[in-house]
Amino acid sequence: MALAQPNTAPERARIELLRARVARAQDDAELWYDAARTAARDLPAPGERVAAIALRAAAARRLGRDLEADGLFRDVAAAADVVPVGEAGFAVYLAGVDAWEARDFARAERFAKRNITARTQVGESQGLLGWIAVGRERFVEAGAHFAASLKAFDAQGEEADARMKARSLSGAAMMARDTVDLKLGRRVRHAYETMRWSDEQRKDRFSTLATVSFLWLLEGDVGKAWFAARDAAAMAPTPARSAFAEANAAAVSRLLGDDGAFRLQLARAWELLRAHRWGAADDEERLALTTFALEGASAMPAEARKVMTIYRSLKAKANVSHSLYQDRRVTAIETWAAARVSEVIGRRPLAIEQYRAALALFVELEHPLHSAAVALDLRRLIKGNAHQPYVKALLERAPRAWLGRELREQPALERISPAQREVLVRLLQGKSAKTIAGELGRSPYTVINHTRAAFSTFGVHSRDALRRRCDALGIKPETLRAGP
Repeated sequence: MALAQPNTAPERARIELLRARVARAQDDAELWYDAARTAARDLPAPGERVAAIALRAAAARRLGRDLEADGLFRDVAAAADVVPVGEAGFAVYLAGVDAWEARDFARAERFAKRNITARTQVGESQGLLGWIAVGRERFVEAGAHFAASLKAFDAQGEEADARMKARSLSGAAMMARDTVDLKLGRRVRHAYETMRWSDEQRKDRFSTLATVSFLWLLEGDVGKAWFAARDAAAMAPTPARSAFAEANAAAVSRLLGDDGAFRLQLARAWELLRAHRWGAADDEERLALTTFALEGASAMPAEARKVMTIYRSLKAKANVSHSLYQDRRVTAIETWAAARVSEVIGRRPLAIEQYRAALALFVELEHPLHSAAVALDLRRLIKGNAHQPYVKALLERAPRAWLGRELREQPALERISPAQREVLVRLLQGKSAKTIAGELGRSPYTVINHTRAAFSTFGVHSRDALRRRCDALGIKPETLRAGP
């Protein structure tokens, strides 16, 4: 039996409106624009017509037709004043997104709050408020908006826009990590595991899962963090994001003491970055460069220097109004990565200056996780306990966070006997068990037992991992000889 074909202009226009929304979900801007333009001509209902105009405006913006987009969005704003708010909710939301992308946060906020007051597009509009708060650097507020957005989407059930829910989930994961909100983090993990993901949501699914890895680290479960990082690398939507995920997975492998996996994942990340053709439209994918430099500086210093050079050249060519380079979080991560590179190439004064600059930015942004991590890096180069307040602030929010282990390991040195300390000094100098036994006048078996004791103290399984762990803690042969 043949399906009935639409035989009136309004029926055909409604099908075009649906095609425009589907094309938007698939990011096919040309089809999206053409379908929305066709729909707007013949839709009789004012609410449907203004939705088609807003879709056409958003597509025009995506295609670089900014003058046309500006005019169409002015029409949307004018129509929204006469069309019942409930009928114009989707159009108002699109106008809000366009204002947010232009960093006109006040106008975007007005559109979002208008929808929330009218109880239409609530999940989407709460998510938009979350991204507006991110742009204003109000990260705790952003987390609350994303949580409200997820709650609204859950209330809608099957009718919820899965694409927009995925976007809010990605934002909620990022805020849970940056503000160390464990309650929000647990909600994110549950939502991620129960959500039905489509191919169109691959980018947001990847971003969420990559951040879930850090949420597990805040819970102290390095094993689950590793599985999340591995799965994120497998589902990365682009080579650059795959490199980003491989670098993150390498960092978790190092925490697990798996030196082989650490080096293999870094090598994969480097190959992906080296083969990638970087362009002006790569946006946040460029963060793969700084992430590799951050995690790979110690093991691949030459390659880390190269990717930082690439990053800076791209930044120099970028439009200075680009939101990526107005984001102070990105600046802080870039400075942190540069500090690690400066450190491994022997430019100690510059590294200290860069670490301090990164720490100051993270503290000002109220990011306890990153503040604590940078403070521990800075401790390698500067004696004293200046790092303690930042790590303490993190552990007050996340008592089981993996960084707490690093604090517990230094006092463990006080329990090491003088004989074990002498062995540890020489292990850090790269000497073999036979050489150490000869220098100390001990049996090689005694040296091996002391070596195992050192592995147990620091939670590692190899000499390379032991040296990296002590380096991260600022423990050096000369400080060991000076006594506890």
